[in-house]
Amino acid sequence: MKKIKSGCHLLVQDKSFEFKPGTFSRGRFLLQKIKGFTSKGGMTALGTALITLTPSVSLAASTPQLMLNEGVRTENLDISADSLSVELAQVRDNRELAEAKRLNQQVTQLYEQGEYAAAVPLAEQALAIREKVLPEQHPDVAQSLNNLAQLYHVQGDYSKAELLYRRSLAIREKVLPEQHPDVAQSLNNLAELYSNQGDYGKAETLYLRSLAINEKILPESHPNVATALNNLAELYSNQGDYGKAEPLYLRSLAINEKVLPESHPDLAQSLNNLALLYSNQGENAKAEPLYRRSRECNRI
Repeated sequence: MKKIKSGCHLLVQDKSFEFKPGTFSRGRFLLQKIKGFTSKGGMTALGTALITLTPSVSLAASTPQLMLNEGVRTENLDISADSLSVELAQVRDNRELAEAKRLNQQVTQLYEQGEYAAAVPLAEQALAIREKVLPEQHPDVAQSLNNLAQLYHVQGDYSKAELLYRRSLAIREKVLPEQHPDVAQSLNNLAELYSNQGDYGKAETLYLRSLAINEKILPESHPNVATALNNLAELYSNQGDYGKAEPLYLRSLAINEKVLPESHPDLAQSLNNLALLYSNQGENAKAEPLYRRSRECNRI
């Protein structure tokens, strides 16, 4: 370990700051509050600062920590104020984005627990951070818009949900490949919203686009393909178009039976949906065994 000589100075824009003795240690990034250094003109408070050089200097516990190059003398080391400002901004942005990620994780947990109202302010905070720090057309902004839209959607606030879904879709269509799974997700979510409102024409167009993307980019027996088939089938079933719905339900069920365990809720849902379709047509002989299997899945 090398000792730093007492009285070493760091020059920052014509100001010289004296450091107390300490020791070198290797590192990559280091952030500390730099204040109360003894300068040529007396005590000077710099606030929070980051100096990023490699490897690091670890000073005594009472001394702020800085990144310096091993083997380079600290005397007369020039650091641009503009460069320091950029580093500080990057650190601040990274902190805020980390907070947005943490908030988003909380939102997901609350959503899964059905605590939709409690999740909304957290989702709004995450969105506000990402809109502030990231470019307007960033995929993470689209993700936050989609998440907040889903919360409004499940609470029946369709007007707010639609606006957010449409903004999320617009960003994804602009910055992502045309055949991207996130584009398919946005199309599906907006389609479901329109379906819930009884706007079946708009919903069908979006469901068909979502299904086409999933069928193109995913394996034939992927669960997401099964979900897209089921959603389109449900749309037709709700309109009484059982002829279009049945083959889609059958395809969805076949995939789920192939790739999901017998106890999976999506398999139980596929069985139930097809059973309901037959029941609505008075075909109880076909419906009953499907209902029975669905109940058995739920009990496993």
